[in-house]
Amino acid sequence: MKLKRLPPIEELRRLFDYDPETVIVTRKVTTNNNAKKGDVVGRKTVHGYFRVAVINPYGYIESFGLHRICYALYYGRDPYPMQVDHLNHDRVDNRICNLRLVTHQENGKNQRQRKDNTSGTCGVCFHKRDNKWHAQIRTNGKNKSLGYFTNKADAIAARRAAEIKYGYHKNHGYDNEAPEDKPRIKISDEVRQLSLRLIQPVDDKSASQEKRQECKV
Repeated sequence: MKLKRLPPIEELRRLFDYDPETVIVTRKVTTNNNAKKGDVVGRKTVHGYFRVAVINPYGYIESFGLHRICYALYYGRDPYPMQVDHLNHDRVDNRICNLRLVTHQENGKNQRQRKDNTSGTCGVCFHKRDNKWHAQIRTNGKNKSLGYFTNKADAIAARRAAEIKYGYHKNHGYDNEAPEDKPRIKISDEVRQLSLRLIQPVDDKSASQEKRQECKV
């Protein structure tokens, strides 16, 4: 959904009260029969976000992401044109500690693992033609191949090293937060060099095949 500017912060603070720890947002004033003082606001969409309706100065109803309003209420400024990321991927967890201001590119570096991923690791898939594991990562709007590996563990190590290099968030690839009992793999310099070494050169023919494979990043 295209981002848009929020109503003035003064108007938001007149309308809503936000508890940054319990994530409850309530109405401070009654605006109509369906929006009364004391009501807890937020309607969950099919995309998993809470949204709230606000009547603009012209009398029209506009809908805004509740997480963006929470950010504005706490920090006193509209996040536009930036995005507001949920660190733990829970789109209804609008605690202020779970919200951060990011660019579109930065937001893409903290995503849940796609449901159609079959390897268990973002950016790693099995390349049937060569009977090897292929690792890749998305950076600067393009997919970058990290190499082909006989062992799946080496492909995962290459991907983890690249995530660190290109500034991916530690929660990227997990449903929620990175589990404490399974910390992200620490890559030593020796393993990093081994993992980033190509097992076979990537020529034009291989690159074309990679595109057809459509590995899920």
